[in-house]
This record gives sequence, C-alpha cells and structure tokens, in this order.
Amino acid sequence: RVRHLAVTISFGTIERNRDAMTAAIDDHLLLCHRLSVLVRGDLSRIRSRYRVQSFIDWMRSQHIAVGYRLDAHIEREGDAVSFVEPRFVKLMAPATADPVDWEYALAQTVALGVDPETIIIAGIETAEQKQQAIETGFLFGQGTAIAPWQSPPALKRPTPAWPDMQRPGALR
Repeated sequence: RVRHLAVTISFGTIERNRDAMTAAIDDHLLLCHRLSVLVRGDLSRIRSRYRVQSFIDWMRSQHIAVGYRLDAHIEREGDAVSFVEPRFVKLMAPATADPVDWEYALAQTVALGVDPETIIIAGIETAEQKQQAIETGFLFGQGTAIAPWQSPPALKRPTPAWPDMQRPGALR
C-alpha cells in the first residue's frame, strides 16, 4: 500500500551488509522504482571504496534514486558528493533565521555541483524557518512546519480473540 519508500544507509552499512541488501532488493525487483536511498557517512572512513561504489552503481541500474545527506560542514563534502553523484541531496536547515546563513547554505551546496532543484531542506521546525526556506529559494522541505507528523495508517484489522482466551491483563 506504500507508494514510495525512502531509507538512509551509511557507507559502513553498505560495506558490512552489501550482500544482504542486494538480496533483499533482488527479491523485490518489480518495486525498485518506488525506493529512494539516502547515503550518508564519512568518506575517509570507508575501507573499500570499490564495494560501496559498485553497490551505489548497482542501485542506479535497478532504477533506485540515490541521494546523499550533507553534513553540517557543507564545504568539506565535495569529495563525497563527487563519489556518490547523488540524484538528490538532503541538507539540514540552519538553526538560525538569519538570511545570510540560509543563503550561505544554499550557495555552498550549489558550489558542490548540486542542482538547487534537487535539494531537500530538512529539519524545518518553525514557521520562521519555513518562510526563510521559501525566501531563500529551496523548493522542497521536510519537518513539522511543512506538515505535522501523522501516525501511519492501520494496515491490519485487530486480531479477534480466541473464544477460550482471556483479555490481556485479566487474571484468572
């Protein structure tokens, strides 16, 4: 019943669990177009760049959208962005409402070669942050100021109790 699923995985998780993740995706090949993967992590800590790069390339070949989560220090993320070549980027919103901080975050992200139309500004918690994101030119936002959280829909009906079972918590 889910139309799209997004998961975040680290470079280390890819290194340690590549085969298991590949098998899980292989089991659901007809649904891969509904999956987006957000990769995160410290590029300098990768032990086997080849394993990570081959998995990212393989995901793309399965029509999985691959993105990258930028760290707070955007200017140090150039190598990681070049390594992942993300289709979209998730960037945490500046904590302040100062327009200079917001414009700097956008400019630094674009300087990495990221298309501004593919940036998701995350962590928007106040109406002021939402307004600042709009004024700065971010097109996509994520946070409680965009829409309040919602409980997931109930997919299963309550299981009926067996005739001879007690209600939970009831004593005999």
